[in-house]
Amino acid sequence: MVDTSPVVEVEQIIQGVGNLIRGEDSIPVASFSLKRMKYDRATEWKFTAHVGGEHWEKWALFTAAGISPLRFEGRVDDENEITISHLDWNLRIRGRLEAEVREWSMGRKIVPFNPTSQSVHLQLSGTPLALAEIEYPILDWSGEIRGGGTKRLPILFDSVLGEVSFSRRYVYEHALVGGAKSTLQIPVTSFVLKLTSQSCFSDLDVLMEKLDSEIEDALRVISFLSRRHVRWFWTKVISVSDSQEGRNFDEAEWNRSIGRTEGREVRPLINPLRPPPDGLGKMIARFRDLPFKTAASSAIVYLIASQHSEHVESHLVNAFTALESLVSGWGEAHGTNHTLSSAHFKQLCKTLKVDVSAFATQSGLGPNTVREMLDKLPELRRRPIVDQVIDLLHELDVPWQDLWPEGADLRMGIKEAFGRRNRFVHAGQLSSVAQAHVDATRIHAIAERILFLLIGGELGWQDFRAYEHIQELELIESGQV
Repeated sequence: MVDTSPVVEVEQIIQGVGNLIRGEDSIPVASFSLKRMKYDRATEWKFTAHVGGEHWEKWALFTAAGISPLRFEGRVDDENEITISHLDWNLRIRGRLEAEVREWSMGRKIVPFNPTSQSVHLQLSGTPLALAEIEYPILDWSGEIRGGGTKRLPILFDSVLGEVSFSRRYVYEHALVGGAKSTLQIPVTSFVLKLTSQSCFSDLDVLMEKLDSEIEDALRVISFLSRRHVRWFWTKVISVSDSQEGRNFDEAEWNRSIGRTEGREVRPLINPLRPPPDGLGKMIARFRDLPFKTAASSAIVYLIASQHSEHVESHLVNAFTALESLVSGWGEAHGTNHTLSSAHFKQLCKTLKVDVSAFATQSGLGPNTVREMLDKLPELRRRPIVDQVIDLLHELDVPWQDLWPEGADLRMGIKEAFGRRNRFVHAGQLSSVAQAHVDATRIHAIAERILFLLIGGELGWQDFRAYEHIQELELIESGQV
């Protein structure tokens, strides 16, 4: 179905004066502008700076390629401080500099008082997991206005800095539609973190470093459950101090472009209405506590890449890599990825080296051949990947019966899929595009279900259409589709 919704674009412009800075040197900027289509989170900001004619000679040398990066500090029209830490210019001519900017910040980075409370507001790229805190009324087919006004509690989860709420909120823009004054409602996925006086920060750069580290796990889990990358693109810190002298107020913000998110719409893994209010928080906590969190985090990246791959080869490789990351991480953490202990394997290697050398002498094998055979000995200690996958599926009781035809042997199915993948990776042989798609889809589903159960997800929370795409696998494999 073709989307016939009207396209509305609102240009955002920030203007002011400032200084271009390189190292300890600087040059004044008579005027600058920073432009981007508002709410376009993927594109970079267009930065334009103008330098007065009396500085042109210095400006030409100043903006030439140098060792130290070029940055900008200035003030906007409302007297707020603005900082652009890195400028990659693409045009400079007669006192005019144009650049694309990925990140910038506004406001003081040191709060000029001791805050007694702070709130951090983050806007995120879209995800279907974020629910509106207030249900909005709809126009029924009968012409009546129904619903609306009902409040819904935001999803909450804990962090070291404090409790974080996760929801979909709305911002508004005024516009003329058919000559009539109207209001546009723009949905924004949000995190809101409230800090108490004991956990407030006067140095906001320190706060941002801790915040980035603290919300990374939450964003990774939400990305996994959304089946698309969810990133923050705007942050505002509001600092307040209440005292006998009155109330002090200060705010600062950070902006960044986050690149193009995945274009293809896919069903999320879970229905956000099904888990209990603390369900997401528990999954984030379980993910944080995984002894192989790094491997699990990598698996999420590969799963999303596989989900949105435009080519079957990429779909195939990323799906298998995601599964191997999880299996390897689990094996390292639980000691199940080796056939023998290190001590026993050393003893075995000593014996095998003697036997290989004796066989080589009897058979007249050259030293290079002997070395190549001995170099392969460490592989004997690694358990076959297929056996590790099977054990993990049984350990977690992962459902798999819907992925293969009825009565199929799980071990044989996974072994054959890995065999076809290995022939593609090592020899460039693709049995068929259809079979590669089927293998990738099955392995992707297995990896996704393993990770979902590892972080405490329950099958009843899943979106009922999350795996509707697997229904045709048997027909595709048999060539009927």
